[in-house]
Amino acid sequence: MVGFGHTVAIATHEIFRDFVAKNGPSLEFLPLDGDPGAIMSSDEFKRAFFEGSNTEQMKLMLAESAKYTYKNHVNIWKHAQAFKPTGILAGFVNHPECLAVCQKLCVPLLTACTVPVYPSEHTLPVGTTDPTTFGWLNKFANYAMWKLQWLMLGPDVNKFRENVLQLPKVGQQHFDAAPMFNMFSSIVFPPPPDYPPHVITTGYWIMPPADDYSPPDDLASFLAGGEKPVYMGFGSMPVQHPNNVLEEFGKALKAINLRGIYCGGWTDLDDLQAPDNVFMIRGAPHEWLLPQCAAAIHHGGAGTTAASMRAGIPTIVCPVLIDQPFWASRVVTLGNGQNKIKPLKELDHEFLEEQLRHCMTEEVQKTARDVGERLRQEDGIKEAAAYTIGYLNERCVEGIQLNYMPDSESSVCTVCNAAFTLFFRRHHCMSCGALACSNCVKYLDVTNFSTFRYCCQKCAKIRKLSWE
Repeated sequence: MVGFGHTVAIATHEIFRDFVAKNGPSLEFLPLDGDPGAIMSSDEFKRAFFEGSNTEQMKLMLAESAKYTYKNHVNIWKHAQAFKPTGILAGFVNHPECLAVCQKLCVPLLTACTVPVYPSEHTLPVGTTDPTTFGWLNKFANYAMWKLQWLMLGPDVNKFRENVLQLPKVGQQHFDAAPMFNMFSSIVFPPPPDYPPHVITTGYWIMPPADDYSPPDDLASFLAGGEKPVYMGFGSMPVQHPNNVLEEFGKALKAINLRGIYCGGWTDLDDLQAPDNVFMIRGAPHEWLLPQCAAAIHHGGAGTTAASMRAGIPTIVCPVLIDQPFWASRVVTLGNGQNKIKPLKELDHEFLEEQLRHCMTEEVQKTARDVGERLRQEDGIKEAAAYTIGYLNERCVEGIQLNYMPDSESSVCTVCNAAFTLFFRRHHCMSCGALACSNCVKYLDVTNFSTFRYCCQKCAKIRKLSWE
């Protein structure tokens, strides 16, 4: 977007300030409260992960995020007032509050997702089992997931809409109110045939390694000193007994005469003892490192899965939570890696050896290379930027803000001064918020709403909407 001449700001948690400054120096940073990674490293979450259920994990994550959810709704509004955006790109999770801000400011909203969340007859909610043979049941399950999410997020969103923005309450997220980018490839997950046109699968959004990246000398020597290693890393995911995982990894590698590289991620390397055939690092850019590896074993985060697939090497996903089992299943379906799935907490050398032997076969190697080559030909960022610019050019307006008038504020139409009666009712223009009679508003395609809404003639003219 910057390359197309736009000024861009990113609103995210304060802990990412240095990351944004390093990787997006031309972006303006707008801080939000909270640390989304704090709960992942807490003793309570680790206990729930290793001994409890997915429900317990979700409860803890929601309880932690609830501490700063409403505060960040207000922060987003303050930042928007100061920055004066001509459009907002929101994540799937914070779509509802960003939609409210965009409705208030009359600027277009777009939403982006790293996983397929839009309801379809051909999928179930990400993180659950394979789709049933009953299309209606699959779609119902997706809407049920959205409803459950709204039950958790809705009260804060409506409090924000009413108390801060002076907008009416809503009863759902209204994901159809804005275009939705799927930030992954149709090669990995083909869009279901019942997706509407405003759900756009762009290809992966990849941040290339810095041109001046130079690996540490010991890493460069290791890579140059033998056959390509097998990568293992689990990012921010909790590993209960990392030394045991390393030992099992080393055994599997030894059995098939391979060597490995272990990326510690959020694990403290000082507490780890690596086998002789495993080299340990704290981290390195995936786009740089993985093409120099023979295969990749990881937790199946959307970004890590994209990197290992794009590298053209076999992928083995050992999932932990949420969308990771879904990406593991996509690897199995594509045939560019594992043919069985085992979660991280059950990992052992027998499974690793079996899957590595499978991944070293010519068939899997060839499929991984082919998938990687096709993925590298895509440019998801360019596709998303081009669509965004076109959408903003079409939908941007100036000189309007949604100042929603209470019903009691006027007893007459603010356009023609006709008195409201029991049979001649008032309506709100959902562009400027004015009260008007039925003769002075029409149902029109107002940006940021999932269905046609009342719009007055003045706003229709500004928005270049047909009044005839």
